[in-house]
Amino acid sequence: MLGQILQKRYKILRLLGEGGMSKVYLAQRLDQPGEAAVKVLHEHLATQQKIRDHFRREIFIMSRFEHPFAVTLIEADLDGRPPFLAMEYLRGQDLTQVLERNKRLTPDRAGRLLGQLCEVLQAAHEQGIIHSDLKPANVMILYPDSPVEQVKLMDFGLARMASLLLIGQTDLINSRHPTASGTPEYISPEQIRGTEIDRRCDLYSVGVMLYEMLTGRLPFQSTDAETLMLSHRDAQPPSFAQLGLGGLVPPAIEAVVMRCLAKYPEDRFPSAEALAIAYEQALGRKILRSTPAAPARSSGLVRKLSGEVPVIKTAADRNAITHQMTASMPESMALIKLKGFIHDLGGEMVDTQP
Repeated sequence: MLGQILQKRYKILRLLGEGGMSKVYLAQRLDQPGEAAVKVLHEHLATQQKIRDHFRREIFIMSRFEHPFAVTLIEADLDGRPPFLAMEYLRGQDLTQVLERNKRLTPDRAGRLLGQLCEVLQAAHEQGIIHSDLKPANVMILYPDSPVEQVKLMDFGLARMASLLLIGQTDLINSRHPTASGTPEYISPEQIRGTEIDRRCDLYSVGVMLYEMLTGRLPFQSTDAETLMLSHRDAQPPSFAQLGLGGLVPPAIEAVVMRCLAKYPEDRFPSAEALAIAYEQALGRKILRSTPAAPARSSGLVRKLSGEVPVIKTAADRNAITHQMTASMPESMALIKLKGFIHDLGGEMVDTQP
């Protein structure tokens, strides 16, 4: 695809990464200065309905959720050839790379990152969004190894909305374990059991990352995915003292980590905010900081409202309410946002007109 131009707006420059369903490219924006990360479905999967439904759900959730600590969606086209979504391009390193270089993080530094991660998760959870695949590779760190490190949560490919499950858990692609969706090193026990999940599933994965940040290793280690998942379900992680870190990490902080790693959701923190507050108390200083100013929206998503017209009752349905507005965005994105808005109001969209 190198050199190809999508929708006359994105010139593909180079491959950034590749997964089981898609590739992510760096693209030069032709509609305005700057670059974008463009996620493209693999050609041999683009016609499979389950894969397209999976991609549609990712687009839908990203279009509904905006936060300074989450990657921003620019636009998407599920009907394009190939289907793609364009996101802001983040210059930084993911948490995996940061940990490979630093081995372990101090409780203070881990707390600063945890505070930002908890802020974005709290916002997502309040909107009914469960990420369900949290891991260091999905946490980008801007300005790494500096005092102003900033978290950007990425990859909502396995995310789900509590009020709108567009595809079922058994439809998720995972050849190693058909009933589980997630990454074996960071998956929650309830995902392995195949039982109902909620926001506390994400808090377990945060606990795994926090354990890794503070100790320099995962709580469970194996080259076999099945063994890893059974360990998450049944085994207890080594204590920090067993790893020779008893004097380096305060016991109160270890207690916070271990509560995150409880086998059953009811034994974990009830929310990301509660987790952050507990870590603050254990650390003895604040980690929740003022949220930075929201990033400027891309022109592809900025809506320009022309104002609402007075309520009109039509002859066909005297109880109908009609609103009129104009929007400057790709039609595919407008439909996604409109469907979401109507869904929130408990309605149904039966027809659209350009």
